[in-house]
Amino acid sequence: MIANYFGKMLPAYGEAESESEASFGSLPSEKVKFPRTFNSQFIKTQDLRYGENSHQDAAFYKEANPEEASVSTATQLQGKALSYNNIADT
Repeated sequence: MIANYFGKMLPAYGEAESESEASFGSLPSEKVKFPRTFNSQFIKTQDLRYGENSHQDAAFYKEANPEEASVSTATQLQGKALSYNNIADT
């Protein structure tokens, strides 16, 4: 399955190419301290009034399951739609 293929840890940088090819088909026995790739998914929560400059489009994304309170979990009670600069200034 494609999800399983991309979910596997890749060998660390610096391994010989033959070692890398041999172990790519299965998970390494030990996890690498810093994997070669890092994947994270975010959910679009709203379109912003504009980006860093008024002629730019922008949108705000948050983690799928945020673990703590932050600007991404806050609720806007009043005022016009936020811009990139409003969020960057918090």
